[in-house]
Amino acid sequence: MDQTASLLKRGWRVLQKNPAGLLAAAAWPYLGVFVAAAIARAFILRYANLDDSPTEPLALWNSAGPLTRVGIVLSYLFYISVSQSLAVAGVSVMSLEDNLGGNSTFLRALVQVGRRLFPLIALSFLVGFLTTLLASIVPLVGPFIVQTIFLPSAVVVLMLEKPRVGVFTSFRTSLGLTADALPTIIGVGIVGVGAFAAITAGLIRVRMSTGVSGVFFTFAALVSFILVVPPAIALILGVVLASSYYDRRFRATDPEA
Repeated sequence: MDQTASLLKRGWRVLQKNPAGLLAAAAWPYLGVFVAAAIARAFILRYANLDDSPTEPLALWNSAGPLTRVGIVLSYLFYISVSQSLAVAGVSVMSLEDNLGGNSTFLRALVQVGRRLFPLIALSFLVGFLTTLLASIVPLVGPFIVQTIFLPSAVVVLMLEKPRVGVFTSFRTSLGLTADALPTIIGVGIVGVGAFAAITAGLIRVRMSTGVSGVFFTFAALVSFILVVPPAIALILGVVLASSYYDRRFRATDPEA
């Protein structure tokens, strides 16, 4: 309990030091997803003929061509894994620099993420495929464990470990990093699931209102599920895991430890 409290205290200090930069690092990948989703929706409504298109998801999937199916799968993996990896990566770089006494900036973190972009994407797709597989075997629980524990921890190891490690090494060794932060990570995951459930219930209720337009409902759903909850989860996980990494690597030389 004392260890968890110490970790949360260290993470809180990091959040207070540069909240705007950390928020930008957590939000920019999801902002890209939001813009892409909005453009795709506008393009489909303008140019696609939806009169004879099925509305049931399975029928819509069966009616799609090979390239369309590949695009759907890649978009899904990008949303659930790549965006989270990029967000956690930037936040963890800034958090470690702040823990070491430096002055982190969003631009420097973005440069560091760019240097590890291809390993991050490879790790994201690896975990994304694993999440999809587990979703068909252990619905909800499997993806929750992988996306909340395995992926963020592996991203932090991939970004911060010196000398650099590869995708599989970071994935294999990530559980050691989460040992101290596991209660906090699980708590963040549970709160995140609760937030998703509450927002979903609220959106359904809003949609049932006759005075709400489809455009407003779509905008509210995109903002909620792309720009609000996921960046908040990535921000907290990135700070907590980077602080846990700092404790494991530098605690012996930390005068406040």
